[in-house]
This record gives sequence, C-alpha cells and structure tokens, in this order.
Amino acid sequence: MLYDRDAFLDRVSSLVGLALTREQRIKLPHHDDIPLLLLTGGRGMGKTAVLLRLAEAYGGRAPRAYLDLAAPRRYSAPENGPVSGDPQSPLLRLLDDAVWELGLAIRHTRRVAFTRLELGLLALSLWEPGDYLTADQARGLLDRARPGVRRILESGRHGDHVDEWVSEVLAELAGSVAPFPVDAFVKASVKVFTKSGAELAHKHRDTALHWWADHRPDLPGDSYESLLITARDYHTGGAFRESAERELVASFLADLTDALGAAEHRFNRIRRPLLLLDNLDAAPAGHRFLDLVLENRSSGHGRTHRQDPLVLIATAATVPGRRSATTQRIAVTDFPPRWEWKRTGESPDAGLLVVALTPLSVRDTVRIIDRQLDAQLSGSRAAPDDLFPGTLPQIIHRLSAGVPLGLSTLAAAAVAGLVHGTSEAAPDDGAASRPGHRFDPASLLDLKVVHPAAEPVSGRTESPVVSHLLERLIPDPATRSLLTTFSPARSVKAARALAERHLEPDTRADAVLHMEEVLQNQGWRAGGGYFVGDRFLRTLLLRNLRERNEANTAYAEPTWTEVQETLRDHYGPSGSGLLVEREPTRLYHCLCLGQPVHVVERLQASFATSDAQAWLRALRWIAEAPGPAGPAGSDRRRASAFGADQHDPALGLDTVSAVHRSVYRLLHAAWYLSDVLVAPEEDVLDQLASELHFLSTQHRAGARELFEARRNWPAALRGWRQDSSWLDEGSERR
Repeated sequence: MLYDRDAFLDRVSSLVGLALTREQRIKLPHHDDIPLLLLTGGRGMGKTAVLLRLAEAYGGRAPRAYLDLAAPRRYSAPENGPVSGDPQSPLLRLLDDAVWELGLAIRHTRRVAFTRLELGLLALSLWEPGDYLTADQARGLLDRARPGVRRILESGRHGDHVDEWVSEVLAELAGSVAPFPVDAFVKASVKVFTKSGAELAHKHRDTALHWWADHRPDLPGDSYESLLITARDYHTGGAFRESAERELVASFLADLTDALGAAEHRFNRIRRPLLLLDNLDAAPAGHRFLDLVLENRSSGHGRTHRQDPLVLIATAATVPGRRSATTQRIAVTDFPPRWEWKRTGESPDAGLLVVALTPLSVRDTVRIIDRQLDAQLSGSRAAPDDLFPGTLPQIIHRLSAGVPLGLSTLAAAAVAGLVHGTSEAAPDDGAASRPGHRFDPASLLDLKVVHPAAEPVSGRTESPVVSHLLERLIPDPATRSLLTTFSPARSVKAARALAERHLEPDTRADAVLHMEEVLQNQGWRAGGGYFVGDRFLRTLLLRNLRERNEANTAYAEPTWTEVQETLRDHYGPSGSGLLVEREPTRLYHCLCLGQPVHVVERLQASFATSDAQAWLRALRWIAEAPGPAGPAGSDRRRASAFGADQHDPALGLDTVSAVHRSVYRLLHAAWYLSDVLVAPEEDVLDQLASELHFLSTQHRAGARELFEARRNWPAALRGWRQDSSWLDEGSERR
C-alpha cells in the first residue's frame, strides 16, 4: 500500500487503459497527447516503490518495461566515447533493454514488434568505417549481428532462419569481387533480412523499410540510403551520433504507434505500453532519452498523424534547471478526481509533467503502525493502546519528516521491538526489550531492524535502525562517512574547519564542496542553520557520529568529542557579558559536549543587559543541541527542569541567584522539549512557561517579550512545532 500515492496510480491506470489490479478496461483520455511524467523527490520518498508497484501490477497484462538507470556500468559510459568492441552507446543499451521487456508476451494481445528500430539497429551493427570490407571482415560483422538477429527471429518463432540469413547475404555478395563496398554489404544484409522468416513478417519489414525513407524526405536516395546515413552518423560520433539517436528513438516510437493502431482495430483491446525509468539522474542517457521523446512529440504536435502511445514515467531526485518554464508541475496529492492534462506551450518541455512526491502525513503514520501491529500481534496480545503511547505516530512522523522509508522502517522497528524485544539499548531492568511491555519512544533510534529470512543484509538477520536507514539513504560509504563528520556543523565555514582539522590533505580541499553537491543533487532540504539542512538525515548522521569512539574508528574517523571540540573552538574563546554574534553557536557545541553549567553561566551573565528577543532566540538556538549520550533512562534533562539538581554540591546552585537557578531550569526544559524524540509533555510545558514568567519580572526592558514567550513558546510546542516561528510571530504583533 502506497497511501497518498494511490491516487497517482489510478491516474496512471487511466493512461494505460487497464485497471491496476483488475481485468477492467478504462476509457483512454488524452488521445492526441500524453504527458511524460517525471516523479521527483529525495532518497527514501518512495519513487522506486511507485515504479515497482506499477511494474508488478502490469507485468504480463500490458506491454511494460522497468529499467533502473543506476545499474552499475550499464547506462553510465560516456555518451560519445570511443566504440571499442561494443557498438552500443548507453542510450542504445537503454533502447535495447526497453525493447526486450516491452516485447515480452502478454495476455490477450500480440507482442509488440519493433520492426523499424530493428532495421536501424541492424544497419548500425553491420556498418564499419571505411569504404571497403574484405570477405573476413564481412563474415565478422555478420557474426557480430547474429545475436540480435536471432533474438528478433526467435520472437517471431523463426530462429532457424539466422544461419539461412547469413548464407543468403554471403551469396548475395558472391557475385562481387572482394573487397566489398561497405554500403553494398549493409544494403544486401538488410535486404535479405527483410525477406527472412514468415510471409507476414516480410510485409511488416517492407512497411518499416519504407518508413525510413518517408520519415526523412530531406535525405537523398531510398530507404537503404537513409539507413546507411543513420549508421554512418552514429559511428562518426558527436553531433552526428546525436542525430542518429534521434532517428532511432523516432523509429522506436513509430513502432509503438503502429502496434497500438493494430490493437485498436483488433477487438478494441487498447493497452498503452508503459516504460518505467528509475533513477534518471544516475546516467546521462536517461535525460537524453527523455529529451528525444519530448522533441519527437513536440515536432508532431498539431499534425494529423497519430501521436505515439508510450506512457513514460521516470524518477529523479530533482528537476534539472535546464527544464523550461513551460514544464507543468503538480504535487502527487493534488491530482483531481477527474484529471485532464493539456499541453501549455509549443516547446518540447511543455510535454513534461513534473509530479513532486510529498511527505506522508500523521494519518498515514497511524495506518502504517496499525498495519504493522495487525501483522505481528496475535489475538492474545494486549490492545495497541496498552502498548504504545498515543503520541508515537507524531514522534515518528516528526523524526522522519514524513519520508516514507523512514516512516515505514521506524514503525516496523518499533513494533518488532515491542513484540519481539529487539531494542538495542534498554533500561536497567530490561523492560523495553521484553515482549509486550509499553514502548518508550525515546528508544526509537536504539532499535534494530529485523530482516526477512529470505533477504538477509550481508548475512545479518537484524541491524541497528540508524545504520540501516543511512545505508539506504546514502549508499556510498565514503560519502556517508564525510557527511557524518560534517553533520554537527551549523554553516559551510564550520564544515570547512572540520575538513581542515580532520581530513587528509588530499581530500580536504574539495570535500565540503562535494558534499554540498551531493546533498543538492539528491534532493535533501537545505538551510535551517545547518550544513546538513534536512533534520531527519541530520538526526541519523548525528547519532552515527555519536556511536564512533576512540577504540573503534575506521580510517581514523574523528569522534563526537573531537568534532564538537573543533566546532566549539572554531567560534572563538568563551565570552563575558553580552553574547557576541558567534557565541550562541559556540554554546550550542558546549551543550553537545555535555557542559550545561557553562552554558547557563553565560546565559545568566548576559540576561539582564541583553535584548530579550535576541536572548530568547539565542536560548532556543542553543537548546537545539542533541540530547546527552547514555543508556535509556539516564537522561536527566526533564528532572533538571524541575529543580532536581537544586542541592547538588557539584553544581553549586544553592549559592547562586534566583535568576541563575531559573535560567538553569529553563535551559533544561527547553533542551528536553527541543528533542525530536520527546512529545510535548504538559507538565514540562507548564514549567517552561513558569520560568519565562518569572524571568519576565526580572528584565526591565524585555518584560513584554518574555511574558509573551511564556504563552507562545509552549503553544508552538503543543502544536508539534519546534522551530523559531513563534518568535517571529510575537515580534510581528509588536
């Protein structure tokens, strides 16, 4: 189940002309023009899940192909690199793979025949630079073309004609004296091929041959000459190859148009072919193919001939900046029940519809948890409300930012931890790891993911949830390591300071720029006052950094303490009096190092003479620091917010002013409530408001700001908002 993506799947079924899960024909809209759909969203947003759902649903029921362009080395070779041994460019490999899957047999309809494209590819495989071929060279080229010809003829159940085709080509050339002209060799080979197999195949290939002449009336000569020019251009490379690829894609689309036209006249069983291209931005060939399809449709828009019927859906992290303003955009949740698409311009990009995958909602989170519970809890178990706190869906949703991969993984880990006891860190009595015990959301990132027995990860049956998610979100280990090191940085300059201090000289120069590019290209949100702007990803990376230690660091990776000390020192020495511009960030890193006493001393010292609004902003900025490390149950921030440390001689709170003690309690309340794993607990919210109320009586110039904060800040937290928007709202009213 894909939740709010289901409406999108329904729209796709209306384009294909066949219901997603039933043998029910759907009246086809968009008879004259079909939008090319580009699904966008960062890693973990469910792009691949949508395509795989479509591939599974239409497998064997409609012509469909699913290609993953991130497949190693398959589509990533340089587009215009030298052709040594393999005559296929990445784009031709893409076409070849698409044709293979689209041409597979399906129920109730005849296989799609790609006769136009087959002739073009045959000419390409037989053409050789130069004017003449020796007899041995001719035989070598025919042998090179054998696999492709065999596959074509076998699809028509005439595989035994391959040897016959080779023999007839050689016989055709027998009357000539070697060396043979290349053009004559290619022409003879194609001519014999069109007559191979059954009589019906001859007619289709004759029609396809005529298409090559009719499609390019500007070229001299006949159909064979058009094929020869296409082959020569392809092997020449550069702009010539681009022209040849344009013709090959046009022949591919023409074959699909012809196949659909034939189906339309046979029992009206129209099922548009579906091509699914995953990870488009992993290979230049993907965007190149999209461009050629869009160009072909744009050149035919408004003409009397049929538009191609291909339903093409691709995925990418982001939309390339070169896409024009005529490209239409829509969120996946915004498709109306009766969707009609219309081209809004004449440029090729006007045929593209960008569909942004949006985060899932809290309601979706509840449904995901319910499904996990239904799957894993037996009837003898306690009811869900006896096991989970009611705020768990909001906590999982806030932590994951609605990213489907994060939501589903965390929900599954929570249920598994509850039912089977897979928590990695538990209180001293082991309660959180005992099956059936009430679940503590604070342990979410300490859980393990249980892998299906059929699909173990590196032979493991379970793995820590943080490492599991990071391996999925950032597959490259080197990139994951660098981003982990940079994750606490609150600016690009701070990340550079980390690179200068902790990376090897040969990697530090461009490491920060490279990581910025990775984050941007993979669609991760920027900003928020951090180098890694996306909170979900940053939370996972920070936890990953914290788990490094001096005794177990690969490649001398810097530890949590080393990184935080570098960042603390980057912002200069400790100040006195008013907080200077860089000091709140320094104090943030001090809190990360477990130094709340020092942070309170500086906040208290600057309280009376600071602008109250600026002081509150600094406090909230500092309180974003990750919570202290330690086993579950050892976090004392909540207790400290209520004065549990009041008489601790090591802290000396008995000897300081009431304002100092209030700031101490306020910082710990704010620090606790700013934790992504903490729900807005009413008694702590009341304590936060109480301390702000008291401090408003101690600040002459800022009494109003502090008094309003005692209402606005808790209200924002009750609404599950941990950002600083309440500060801006208060200043606007004043």
